[in-house]
Amino acid sequence: MQATFKKIIREKIVIKKLSQPILQQIGSIIQQINSTQYQ
Repeated sequence: MQATFKKIIREKIVIKKLSQPILQQIGSIIQQINSTQYQ
């Protein structure tokens, strides 16, 4: 029981680490779209 709980926590940490650069990329893409719309 505790082993699976630790595994879930570890997977959540890995997902967080992986999703952060993806979120940053999405944020920069949105900024690019916004800046091109106003030109």
